[in-house]
Amino acid sequence: MFNDNNQYPYRTDWQSFEVCCLDISLFNRYQEGLYLASLYHWVSARFDRCIINLGDGLHRHNMAHEFSDMQLAHDAANALGQQWIADHKEQLGYMRIPHELLRSDYWLAHSEFEATHDALWDYYYGDRSFKAVVDADVETFVTRRQDLPEGVVRKASLSYLLEETAADIILGRETGVAHLYPGHRHGCYGHLVQHKDAVPDILRGLENSAFKRVSPSRISLRAKDIPAEALKRKAS
Repeated sequence: MFNDNNQYPYRTDWQSFEVCCLDISLFNRYQEGLYLASLYHWVSARFDRCIINLGDGLHRHNMAHEFSDMQLAHDAANALGQQWIADHKEQLGYMRIPHELLRSDYWLAHSEFEATHDALWDYYYGDRSFKAVVDADVETFVTRRQDLPEGVVRKASLSYLLEETAADIILGRETGVAHLYPGHRHGCYGHLVQHKDAVPDILRGLENSAFKRVSPSRISLRAKDIPAEALKRKAS
């Protein structure tokens, strides 16, 4: 992960983009209820169009240890995504600009996904510096998930990370967007941006987009301004 001692690798001109991308992670409390309504309200005043990029099917990697095969895990992850959509209909009332919801399976079916994903795995195994950055990203997930064996978390997180990265590369190639997320971006993204002139052409694209870490506390609406239905969070 990049810190203050690293050169910031991402474009900072996010305000110059007409399109934003909200990268939504399941079970992120800063992307539910009041926070989500506030985020929709905030982007509506700053962009012309919004992509809601829901990483639901991606979650199958984190659930694989619970099922006998990956298809069952995939079905369960998509069911969670469908529930997330149903649970957050009220918040969409605060999105006042054209928007589209893209789920993980959209990227899996994309004509460029397989080639991009395969190239990313090849680069991971073939470039030691990139592998080191990816492995460092993976270790942050291992540290968080103390409830599961390290090997299980490491395998799931690596698959999750490279699949997510491949999708964002394709999005960057297709259209530059301002990525918005209430957290830090993975170090492997920064590596690909910094080394864009050296990576294979098929892995270029992230450098076309900007990244902004949105602070929930700074953009949050007041609870009294949001209908009760929009404040509800999925029960844990």
